[in-house]
Amino acid sequence: MRATQENSSGRNGRKIWVKIHLRGATEGSQSPITAHHGFSARFSWEWKPRTVLRVFFYNYSNVKKRIFCYTCFKKIIKGKKKMLEKMGDFFNARLDGYEEHQMNTIESAREFYPFTAACLPRNAGARVLDLGCGTGLELEEFFRLNPAAVVTGIDLAKGMLDFLRDKFADRKIELVLGSYFELPFGESRFDAALSVESLHHFTKEEKIPLYVKLRKALKPGGYFILTDYFASSDEDEAFLRGELLRLRKEQNLLDGEFYHYDTPLTVAHETEALLEAGFSSVEELKSWGATHTLRAWR
Repeated sequence: MRATQENSSGRNGRKIWVKIHLRGATEGSQSPITAHHGFSARFSWEWKPRTVLRVFFYNYSNVKKRIFCYTCFKKIIKGKKKMLEKMGDFFNARLDGYEEHQMNTIESAREFYPFTAACLPRNAGARVLDLGCGTGLELEEFFRLNPAAVVTGIDLAKGMLDFLRDKFADRKIELVLGSYFELPFGESRFDAALSVESLHHFTKEEKIPLYVKLRKALKPGGYFILTDYFASSDEDEAFLRGELLRLRKEQNLLDGEFYHYDTPLTVAHETEALLEAGFSSVEELKSWGATHTLRAWR
């Protein structure tokens, strides 16, 4: 890996560009990337500093190398600081361009969104719960496959829900603004539930009570489809969690509020959380790099 700095003037004075070349990278690629990618990249400070950290994170198994890369990067950016944002505020602020970003900068998004939709029930009137529904990228293919489905979507970002409501104005969809950790789901209401690219912000301990509630909300024979990205090792999982705790402490953030920072579990720890919540079995259906689809049966 090598990192080079390019400077140009901007409205905040000097604008810093950092060009990262990773082992196995495609030379000359200039696209912004996330944890799912292994390409070269060019970043500006419109993109989150931790995006670069994630690239190191998923391309270097040796923790010393990863820390060295991160240390070098911090020196290059000369003290630029990542400020955490509340979860709903983060996504509301990024509504414009959100779908383009998801589809074009996350590896295999054009494959895993339709794949997830295809895993859901096809019977007319099937009731489905979508946790962290966002703008409904996963629902586009699902409503094509099952236009008579009845969907309940939950999200913290009002802007996302408004966008989704307009997109599917002719479908049977109920949208709920709030935290899926706090809202009631009812019991034996849904044939299936899903979550795509949402639950990687939370710990195993936070997820287990949610999964207990989710399992109760499923009908007998129901299941939960989880498509998300996962840490490649226990060490990587602990490293990102530690970074979040460090940032929260530095910024004097209170407990009890969710702030946007990715802290993915390993597939093994996610599976443990689902089983400890009472799901009868968990299976991995497919994977695309760091993104995996799991199915948990009630």
